[in-house]
Amino acid sequence: TDDQAVSLALWNNPQFHAALMRLGLARGDLIQAGLLTNPNVQLVFPIGPKIFESMAFIPLEALVLRPLRSDVAATELERLKQELIQVGLDLVRDVRLACAELTFAQERAALANEAVRVQKNILDLSEKQLKAGDISELEVINARATYLQSKAGAAQIRMNVPIAENNLRQLLGLSLKPVPLALIPSTVKPIQHDHQALLAKALAVRPDLKAASIAIENAKKQVELTHWNILQFGGISDISSPGP
Repeated sequence: TDDQAVSLALWNNPQFHAALMRLGLARGDLIQAGLLTNPNVQLVFPIGPKIFESMAFIPLEALVLRPLRSDVAATELERLKQELIQVGLDLVRDVRLACAELTFAQERAALANEAVRVQKNILDLSEKQLKAGDISELEVINARATYLQSKAGAAQIRMNVPIAENNLRQLLGLSLKPVPLALIPSTVKPIQHDHQALLAKALAVRPDLKAASIAIENAKKQVELTHWNILQFGGISDISSPGP
C-alpha cells in the first residue's frame, strides 16, 4: 500500500538519511560550542642558573563567548530539525504521488491493451465483411490503420509503466535491488477546504518557512558573535621558585 511505501521510503531513502546525518553533526557542533578552551601550561625546569618556573594561560574570553556560541549552535540545530521535518514531509508527498502515478500508468496500459484488442476484433470483422461483399476495401484499410495506430499508442503507453516504477524504486531506496513491486490501490476521499484558510495554515506551520525564519535569526546572532570574536583576553598565573 502507499502507507507501507512511505514507511519503506523513510527507512531507506538516501536523501532522508543525509538529512539525519546533518542533524547528528549539528548536535556535535552544539556540544563543541559548549566546551571551554583548554588552558596553556608551560613549565621551565631548573637547569643551570635558571630557577623553576611555571605559567598557565587561561583564555577568559571563552567564558564570556560560550553562552553566545552555544546559542548559535542550538539555533542552527533547531533549523536543521525543521529542515528534516520538511524533507520527511516532501518524501511522503513524493512517494504517494509516485504510487498514484504508477497505478495510473498501469491502468492506462490496461485500457490501451483493451483498445488494441477491440480494434483487432473490428479489423477481423471488417475483413470478413469484405469477403462477404458487405463493405468496400477502403473501410478495411481504415480499420487496419486504426488498429495499427492503437497498437503503436499502446506500446508507448506501456513504456510509462517501468518509468513510473523506477521513479518509485528510487524514492524507496530500491533502485539497485530487483524486488518486484505490486501496489495495492488505496481509496482517496476528496477533501474540500478553503484555499485561503489552507494558505494561512501553511504560512503558520510549514517547517521550511520556520527553518528560514530561524536561519535569519541565527545570522544575526552570528554577526554579533563575529564582532565579539575580535576580543581576546586571558588570565596568566606565573609561579617561580625562590632563587638568585
